[in-house]
Amino acid sequence: MKKYNHSLFMKKWHKLHLAKKIIRKCKDCKKILPHPYNKSIRCNSCARKKAYKNNPQLRLVSINNLPKSTRGKNNGMFKHGLSHTKKYKQKIQLKANLKKYNLTPNQFKKLLKKQNNVCAICGKIESNKNQYGIRRLSIDHNHINGKVRGLLCQKCNSVLGLINDDILILKIMIKYLIRNNK
Repeated sequence: MKKYNHSLFMKKWHKLHLAKKIIRKCKDCKKILPHPYNKSIRCNSCARKKAYKNNPQLRLVSINNLPKSTRGKNNGMFKHGLSHTKKYKQKIQLKANLKKYNLTPNQFKKLLKKQNNVCAICGKIESNKNQYGIRRLSIDHNHINGKVRGLLCQKCNSVLGLINDDILILKIMIKYLIRNNK
């Protein structure tokens, strides 16, 4: 049985199609697309630029998946004056969270001020760090009606999430701690 050679097949295929003048070019940069049978009208880099231009959120998520060599500011992908500093990413992430919980930035600031920038449960300042520095307080909400209850540190928010906001489990946990701290 003869072994199939994909690269040889592709060379013959390209010669055949180039001879027939079937050449597809990118709509934006006019580069020849690598595979004429591909239905796309843009090369990968132009398609990515267009997607990023239309949706900055997508750009924020996808920028981390790029090879490090293409992340630099001089590679042409960072047009339109968008800054990708940690502060900018944090701002975009906060906006997304506020939108998720139907909060305005002013409402979030009032909630922070009302709680004196501390956790609503333990009363401590958030001390856990993430890739941007010290984390901001998490927005706690009722999972049934979606109403925002307050701002919590990561530890308190995690505990509520792990017990699924079940008051009975909390009472049992309190009894357990009292019983075993004697």
